[in-house]
Amino acid sequence: SNEEQLRSNYDHIEFLAYHDTLTNLPNKLAFLDYVNAVLSSPQNDRRHSVYFVDLDNFKTVNDTLGHEYGDTLLIKTAQLLSALIDGKGMLARAGGDEFLIFLEDIGTSENAVEFASQIIETFKNPLDLDGEIVYVSMSIGISIYPENGLSSKVLIKNSDIAMYKSKDTGKNKFTLFDSTMEEE
Repeated sequence: SNEEQLRSNYDHIEFLAYHDTLTNLPNKLAFLDYVNAVLSSPQNDRRHSVYFVDLDNFKTVNDTLGHEYGDTLLIKTAQLLSALIDGKGMLARAGGDEFLIFLEDIGTSENAVEFASQIIETFKNPLDLDGEIVYVSMSIGISIYPENGLSSKVLIKNSDIAMYKSKDTGKNKFTLFDSTMEEE
């Protein structure tokens, strides 16, 4: 009985260490572990993509409707993004209103861009947050392995840079990383 309780406690602690408690998504630590495992696998000669997704004007929802609605928005966002990924990679909550997506074996850059376009399209419909209707848009940055980085941290950094380019050029869009952004 004590062993079972210890095991249960250990499993719970491990879950908390690798997951976001609000959305139950993997956290950034779990995301890094997953991406590193894929990138270090012996048969890793495929192209993969990392998406840095940031909700536009999330603070406005928190400030006008309250944090409970902000939390509901994050949960709904996690559900919609999870449905889009459909087992082809991993979705994680990086913190705040930021999400990370890793898609395996994307084939072409066009496929990576098409997925980002699907995300934008999905969020064109308003969301019902417990009776409050909100419109949400996203700024997305995309980096592609191996062109835009060979490690998980570099891929995340570069997709983050591309996401800020999306924000700076009008929001509600996606940007594919290129090296000139890093120089800027």
